[in-house]
Amino acid sequence: MLGNIIGSYKLADLIGHGSMGEVYLGEHLLFPRKAAIKCVRPDRANKTSTIDRMIREATAASAVDHPAIITVYEAGRLPQGGIYLALEYVEGKTLSQRLKEDGTMSPADVISFGRQISEGLSELHSRDVLHRDLKPANLMVTPRNQIKILDFGIALLRQDVRLTASEGIVGTPAFMSPEQIRGNELDGRSDLFSLGAVLYQCLVGSLPFSGSSFESVMLKILHDDPPPIKLGETYAELLEIIDHLLQKDPKDRPQDAQAVSQRLRNLERMEHRSSDGTDSSISGIELDQSGNLDGSKIIVYPFTNVGASSERAYFGDGLAEALTTALSQHQEFKVVAAAAVRTLNRKGTAPLDAAKRLGAGRVCVGTATWIGDRVRVTGQLLTAKDGGVLWSQQEDGSEIHLFEIQDKFSKGLIQALRGIEASPSPVTEAGTADTALDAKAGSLKPEALRAYQRGVAFLDDTSGFAIRRAEESFRHVLEIDPNFVPARAQLALSILKRFLRFERKPELIQAASQEARLAQKADPRSSVALAVLALCESLQGEYERAKERVSQAIAGDPNLAFAHLVRAHASGFSGDLEACREASVAAVSRDPLDPFILHFASLLISEVPGEHERAIEWVQRSARLAPDYFGSAAKLGDIYMLAMQSQKAATAFEHALARMPAGETGGHNMAMAWDGLAWAQIGLSKFAEAKRSAELALDAGGKGAPVVAHKNLTFALLALDDPTGAKKAGEIAAAEALSYLQINPLDPQYWFGLGEIYLGHGKFEEGAEAFEKAVSISTSHISLGGLARIHALLGNQERAESYVKLLSDQFPLSPQTPFSNYVVADLLDLPGKSAHLRQARSLGFDSEGWITVFHKARKFFG
Repeated sequence: MLGNIIGSYKLADLIGHGSMGEVYLGEHLLFPRKAAIKCVRPDRANKTSTIDRMIREATAASAVDHPAIITVYEAGRLPQGGIYLALEYVEGKTLSQRLKEDGTMSPADVISFGRQISEGLSELHSRDVLHRDLKPANLMVTPRNQIKILDFGIALLRQDVRLTASEGIVGTPAFMSPEQIRGNELDGRSDLFSLGAVLYQCLVGSLPFSGSSFESVMLKILHDDPPPIKLGETYAELLEIIDHLLQKDPKDRPQDAQAVSQRLRNLERMEHRSSDGTDSSISGIELDQSGNLDGSKIIVYPFTNVGASSERAYFGDGLAEALTTALSQHQEFKVVAAAAVRTLNRKGTAPLDAAKRLGAGRVCVGTATWIGDRVRVTGQLLTAKDGGVLWSQQEDGSEIHLFEIQDKFSKGLIQALRGIEASPSPVTEAGTADTALDAKAGSLKPEALRAYQRGVAFLDDTSGFAIRRAEESFRHVLEIDPNFVPARAQLALSILKRFLRFERKPELIQAASQEARLAQKADPRSSVALAVLALCESLQGEYERAKERVSQAIAGDPNLAFAHLVRAHASGFSGDLEACREASVAAVSRDPLDPFILHFASLLISEVPGEHERAIEWVQRSARLAPDYFGSAAKLGDIYMLAMQSQKAATAFEHALARMPAGETGGHNMAMAWDGLAWAQIGLSKFAEAKRSAELALDAGGKGAPVVAHKNLTFALLALDDPTGAKKAGEIAAAEALSYLQINPLDPQYWFGLGEIYLGHGKFEEGAEAFEKAVSISTSHISLGGLARIHALLGNQERAESYVKLLSDQFPLSPQTPFSNYVVADLLDLPGKSAHLRQARSLGFDSEGWITVFHKARKFFG
């Protein structure tokens, strides 16, 4: 089998074998990605049930996008019979191997591994997928102590009830749940029992249930308690969690994996704080190194939940969000975005350290202690420098009084920050609405509040799954109370994020706009609704109206990072690059740990000459914070290409593609990455490879805007001396671009792209008109460069030289300037072209392939 081609992979080495077949190391044929190729022998895959089972494995795994779950790239049938799976290749050891070598593990590692596994199970269970065979042999530990859940060979969809009756007991005896042994119908709590057995073995070094035979092990699981663990009071809560997981009756266990991960996350945070206090978990992200703390800048740290049920897991985050919102609407306070603080909180950064990382001089902390439905909330305002207490307040109530509690805390905190020491003073008209989530919030049912807080937490995430769950949560709130404005505004934001991140469908802009208008009609001061409406307008070319509306949003909440991002978009696309720069910096400074803000701010500021390095730093930070969002990895390549650095761009696109799984996370992002790689390969004169990459972009879903992969296919075919093919592809690409321009007729980037498309298939006059339209909307360096080059192709020396002079005067720092100077000099045979080329190369230019494209355009169409 070694050397054989299986799907998209060449088998390079045998790395394992078992009763079902062999596992090979595979190398992708097109780009540097390794995969574990699991080949099932024909005699093991000669039954329809076995084949169906493996297909279910691939389907179950490819539908999940989570760092703790193995990625499935592809599946299919082997030529000689049998089937194969191409899986993410993970370096490391299985947990069973590690336990054999080390015996036991430290409580800190058990907590960390348990938290990662439970987070992965939560993702699986949310998709109605069970694992059914969770055990140390199916858990891989990477060299960085990251967990990967392996082997979905018996993962079944819950709805597939036929399997529960016919397939019998499936799983490994020592880690089976009692209900699994009995052959009863299973749910996610069965996997949680298995998790408890895994954590027990990690901590003790032996199985919780052992025996001399299969039957004796099953009997102990059904009827006996595991031997008690002696670990001391320090880790009493960890032992309580394991005991809770190993309860015989599913009703007595945690009811979902999310509740388990939350408890373990809290333990992990406490473990981190008891160590040396350093925060190295966000490596490479230095947020504030000056040591200067701004006394007017404040963070609200998520309140600690004590005794909270799983359905109230988001209460601490939700209370911090509400207090942040209240403070943000007062001009005298500089408030760090709640999402940025939550990011550091989840990384285990202590409150005072988080404030220092974010340059804040003050931090609000607190605790919510639950006894049944009663809660006591205690809050304090501390100095970040030494933890000195500036203010404290305590409020008691039941769950139905939560908004009243929030309102009292907001007013007390605002008064403390203003230095009011006496009893409550009259609150301004602006402050009355600001200090609670909504004027009607006091009547909101607890179920709706929990759903709202859950939605806000999901919206922090970057995955398509999390954004959809956020939408579901906000819609659930509105089913209970259609008049709750914050949920309506956040629903609009969720829909718009889905459009921007994953599903570039124009109807989503309309849906987001509709929800935002409803929110804004109910509360004209809703900054989130105003910002969403403004971006919808900007995306449709209504830049001036968008700038006016987003100014209202910023006036209402000057700390809303998303609003500043919208201002950057409207300013940049309308040609005000200085305002784009200013607003992009403002957005990132207000929320420096939001991958969404960082990602899109990097794209906007990358169009500003002289901001290349900052754009790269932001998009790299976004990728580090959200390694499972593949768009940021691909956009790094786009930024390099704007600087005409094709080799760096190609490496970035290849890296993005190597990490992209098949399935629903492909589509738009995968098409963008393949299309970008084609763009870079043209610059590197790898025209045949570029043609193949453009074709793969089309296969992945890049047949229309906003990808328009036919554009790079046009250039590749032209460079390969196929003018007929280039003309055909160019006509398709032009139709796609014009279709998009019907949605936003004032998008300068698409007018520039249309000009390039016309250049690539010989319509030079139409190309010049498209470039001129782009310049009339926004005088950018790329559009001026396009005008100069196409007039050189038309033989218009005077106009070509006038445009490169304008480019040199306005954008002397742009790599487009020496490149366009060189192209014009080369095409018109003018002196000084060698000097221009040397200058371009000194700025990192390595894209000579495009010069070949321009010469071929003149040869075939000039």
